[in-house]
Formats: sequence, structure tokens, C-alpha cells
Amino acid sequence: MAELPAAIAALEAAIRHEAQPPQDDRDEDEKGDKPAAERVSLRQRAWPLVEMMKEALAGKADVVWGV
Repeated sequence: MAELPAAIAALEAAIRHEAQPPQDDRDEDEKGDKPAAERVSLRQRAWPLVEMMKEALAGKADVVWGV
């Protein structure tokens, strides 16, 4: 649980960074990939995890998988 604030902050920073427009409209690893409208953004993928982590932190609960 002690790691949750840093993990939440790191994910939110990555989401903010992704929202900034790249220099040539595509990130290096996206060149030749699907058009932007067809890609799933980091925000879409990470938001449920961020929300779960915030709820766990508020409830003073651990986040666990596979139990």
C-alpha cells in the first residue's frame, strides 16, 4: 500500500505525457501502426487501474492479483 501514491503519480504522469502531441503526429513506436482513431490510448488502458489504486488507497487496502 505504501507504493500506491508513487504508482498512481507515475501512471498519471505517463497519461499526461501521452496527451502531448508528438513532433510528427506519431510516436516513434507507432510509425506504420494503426491510425490514431483505431489505437487504444494509455489513458483508456490505465484508467481502470488508476481508479482501483485510488480506491484501495482511500480504503487503506492492498491491491492484489490472483487470490
